[in-house]
Amino acid sequence: MVHTSSDNPKVQYNIGLMYLEALKWIKIADELENPDAQFMLGQMYSKGKGVKQDYVEAIKWSKHAVVQGHHEAGIVSDAN
Repeated sequence: MVHTSSDNPKVQYNIGLMYLEALKWIKIADELENPDAQFMLGQMYSKGKGVKQDYVEAIKWSKHAVVQGHHEAGIVSDAN
């Protein structure tokens, strides 16, 4: 996790840009049915990292990852 000082808006802005760029590439990987990307999207939605927190979306993406054989997503899904 990256910690930033609340008095440095330029750093916070740059981190925000990195999250947007990461989200773009993760979605591209998802379109290719990459289970790691699907699991990452589930985690991002679950924690509200780079996207608005949304548990319904988190579960949806985690389930996609499980179907693709992502082991860790299967463990998370079994815990719910």
